Amino acid sequence: MNLAGHFGELFGIDFQALLLGRSRARALRINYVGELGWELHHPLTYQNVIFDAIMEAGKEFGIKPFGIRAMDSLRIEKSYKYWRGDLFTEYTAWESGLDRFV
Repeated sequence: MNLAGHFGELFGIDFQALLLGRSRARALRINYVGELGWELHHPLTYQNVIFDAIMEAGKEFGIKPFGIRAMDSLRIEKSYKYWRGDLFTEYTAWESGLDRFV
């Protein structure tokens, strides 16, 4: 999906409505891992159908599920902060390594 047609035109926190399997979802060009990627937002009742459709479509590419700890390690590698995990109100933005945003 990264290079597919109009998906390449999404900027910032934008989304594209799409159909995955028989389920509607929104693909947002934002993620928490610091790489090109997507978040899929959809009703929870569609979760299994969408998961199965993604796994089937990615089979030829060797797609594998990954967990929150794997995602967290990518987040840390990119210095993305997590509220109440890395950031607390007791520390200033500078102490938290956010000086580039201040």
